[in-house]
Amino acid sequence: MRPVLASLAGIALAAATAAAQLAPVKAGVFKWAALSPANAGGGRVERLVLSGSTLDLDALEVRAITIPARETPDTTAAQDSLESFMLVKDGKLLASLNGVIRTLGAGGVALVLPGDQLVVTNIGGAPATYYRFTYRSREPMNLERGRQAGGSFMLDYTELTEKPTAVGFRRDVLNRPTAMFRRFESHWSSVKEGVRNHATHTHRADEFMMMTKGNVQMLIGKAEPPATLGDVVFLGSMIPHSLLSKGAGPAQYLVIQGE
Repeated sequence: MRPVLASLAGIALAAATAAAQLAPVKAGVFKWAALSPANAGGGRVERLVLSGSTLDLDALEVRAITIPARETPDTTAAQDSLESFMLVKDGKLLASLNGVIRTLGAGGVALVLPGDQLVVTNIGGAPATYYRFTYRSREPMNLERGRQAGGSFMLDYTELTEKPTAVGFRRDVLNRPTAMFRRFESHWSSVKEGVRNHATHTHRADEFMMMTKGNVQMLIGKAEPPATLGDVVFLGSMIPHSLLSKGAGPAQYLVIQGE
């Protein structure tokens, strides 16, 4: 198993001792094509997507981690003051969390409360990539709240119920408290080609979108940047936003909101 990851140790130290030094994350599209791959040893590649602070988080780091086809487990050390959320971008992983072992394919997710440990092994026969959000709230952590709401968990995309919408479909992932958020909500959205997902609107909660299919033209405030497969979109609190699905076929993305 791998030792404590330097990136996690660094963000934990920053959050604990120098939260004011973490610059706010700027709203916009973080392009997959612009991310710099870094060799983390043993064929493991990491891409730093973003890091900084948000309205409700004094420390946030998002990384894309690619692990080679092998039987060696890839371990993220348990962190007592950090929570994490994982999304499988591509590939097939065998995941272990609190004694539960599950297979997670593309679109699979895991929520890991502080003190718990997620171990993943690539069993797909080809490199696999997942996004890892690691964060700490500005308000004091409430671990008991997170445990009472259901604790750490894993879900494969195939387990989610698909519900038709006026613009495509939706698959709900979760909507409940965690140790770091009073409300943590996540769902999949699919938007038909040539259709806007919803009227341009605002809300207090910061929002992330992970593009997994298709092409869209975002509206973020007055900016209209494109986003495509692999891109991560950050929509800050009270920033007007919507998107237009463009190109051949529908666009699909995972939404995360927390406050």
